[in-house]
Amino acid sequence: MNKNQQVLRALICQLLGAFVLLVGAGMESALWAQVAETTLASGLTGSTQVVAGAEVQIYSIGVTDPGGFGESNRVGHEGGGGNLGVELTISDMSAPTGLVAADIAELRLYHSTNNVLDTGTDTQLGTQATVNIGAVTEIDATGAGNPARTITFGAEDFIFVTAIISASATGGHAFRVGAAAGSLGMTRDTGPALDYSRGSVFAAADGNHIVIAAETPSFSSGVAGGGRGIPFGGEPVMLARLVGTGLYMIRRTSA
Repeated sequence: MNKNQQVLRALICQLLGAFVLLVGAGMESALWAQVAETTLASGLTGSTQVVAGAEVQIYSIGVTDPGGFGESNRVGHEGGGGNLGVELTISDMSAPTGLVAADIAELRLYHSTNNVLDTGTDTQLGTQATVNIGAVTEIDATGAGNPARTITFGAEDFIFVTAIISASATGGHAFRVGAAAGSLGMTRDTGPALDYSRGSVFAAADGNHIVIAAETPSFSSGVAGGGRGIPFGGEPVMLARLVGTGLYMIRRTSA
């Protein structure tokens, strides 16, 4: 073998080696594929008034599994600690309204195969009854079975968090929602760094908040505490007077 043939042989071996490395890296990437954040994590939008006892969406994120070779990605870290589902922060307004933990009965975590929350059909992964105000609250998903937590291969799934407003919540209290980067904890079956996180940061803002609806005063009993009140303040009102026979005569006046 002459010198030129030796050089050519060495070059071919180098090219083949580089090709094998590239293919191996591609196979490893496919085998150990992680989900991508395809719809950015977000919280509240605008100002929304919610009555006591209602369930309201406060967080969402869309993730897509590229579909590895038998690999599956599940919600929640499984390596002992870390982010077991979703971590977010509920806080009062910049000008405090008096929000307390008791205003929120619990947080619920859902897995959906589309971008519309439907609490009747979407899979509930976890519940968190203790809500921190002004500090991170974690909703643990790892108590749900693996199938319920597994992101669909080759499709975009959504993770939602809702808040259940306490039946005894104080009207006029309000809250905002924010989350640090990596608010969604994930794990995969094989490969290095089994636990990982997804989720873009979004900050709590006064312009995006939930207001707990104030209880409507009841004027029939003369005290506040429920019922439908009569509006006062310039608009016409209905006045009822009891006539001696027990009948009611109604006439319109101007307040």
